[in-house]
Amino acid sequence: MATVATSVMPVVVVCWFMEPPALGVRGLAQGWCKTRSLLRRGHPRPSGRRAARQTGGEWPGTMTILDIVERLRAWSHRRQRLDCSAPDPLSALHDVVAVYSAHPSGPIALHARTPGQTAAGFADLESRRQAVRIVAMRGSAFLVPAATADRLIAATRRPLPPSYLAARGLDAPTYARLKPRILAAIAEPLTPTQLRSALHVARDDQRPYFAMRAMAREGLVIRVGTGRVRTDDVRWVATEAWLGRPFDDVDPNQALGWLAGAYLDAFGPARAGDLAWWVGVPRGRAATALKTVSTIDIGEGLLLPAALGDAWAATEPIDPEAVTVVGKWDPYPMGYAPDGRHRFLDEIHLSLAYSTRETRVGATSGDALPLDLPPGGLSDGRRGPALP
Repeated sequence: MATVATSVMPVVVVCWFMEPPALGVRGLAQGWCKTRSLLRRGHPRPSGRRAARQTGGEWPGTMTILDIVERLRAWSHRRQRLDCSAPDPLSALHDVVAVYSAHPSGPIALHARTPGQTAAGFADLESRRQAVRIVAMRGSAFLVPAATADRLIAATRRPLPPSYLAARGLDAPTYARLKPRILAAIAEPLTPTQLRSALHVARDDQRPYFAMRAMAREGLVIRVGTGRVRTDDVRWVATEAWLGRPFDDVDPNQALGWLAGAYLDAFGPARAGDLAWWVGVPRGRAATALKTVSTIDIGEGLLLPAALGDAWAATEPIDPEAVTVVGKWDPYPMGYAPDGRHRFLDEIHLSLAYSTRETRVGATSGDALPLDLPPGGLSDGRRGPALP
């Protein structure tokens, strides 16, 4: 039995759960952690083209299902910086690859990882051109480090089919005519209303706005925040005008290989299916990209960068009293395919932690709701603080 109280502002969901039956282990046994393979004795299998020979450290021998789940939770807690160990917001952003651009999700995600983060410090990421908002994984908007934006765009860019333009009242010739006019108009950040005024079009003409959004998918335009952290108040500006250069034209396959390594560094151990879901590419492309990364397999296809093998073997439990509060769309609960989330959620709580067709706000479902996560995973609830 469980009840959930939700709110959008401030973004905190308070989850109170009665002590559940022992479903955590059984649920995992039905998922990707199968008893037969996880109880086997032996070293993780190196995989990948450049897999390094493992030296030093003692690998665990026999592991029970509970052992691997506890280890995954403790490992991810630290790798995701949910122990608030990131020295600054930019480091936290690098460590999780990206945070959702929509406010207040982005500021909340970095606040959970960085001690003493302020609204001004978050705004500095953009004003100093250290971070930019781009369209990336699964066609969503993210705040990412400027240093990795080129590769993220190349790895995740999707073509603009005629149906995409047609659904927005555009066709290819109209879009081609609008692009240079829009780029000339947004040398400085503008709102859609200001753009229509600059182009001398009717106030109800939505085509410039939709064309600008399409250009963001191509990397020609980026969103820029105004410094507010509680509302999604953004302007639009030409990429080259804001950064002083266009995004580099990186080979998509090379970029996806890099992204596969960055994903495992932040979210591993994880499966090819998790990477495919997170990026928004077919499983085959994800598997091919992972072959370019030096990895070890800890069991059931859960891959980890080979360089982290000894650290994984030495994983220690986390403070049993620690509780982490994460906001909606936090990178951690949004980092795995739906059948790969048992590392932090028992089966009976999955439907409470993600929006459904009945509970969604907006056009999509499957959004991770704000959560407070005890160190043992979400099997009981505790109240956490809101972001000030």
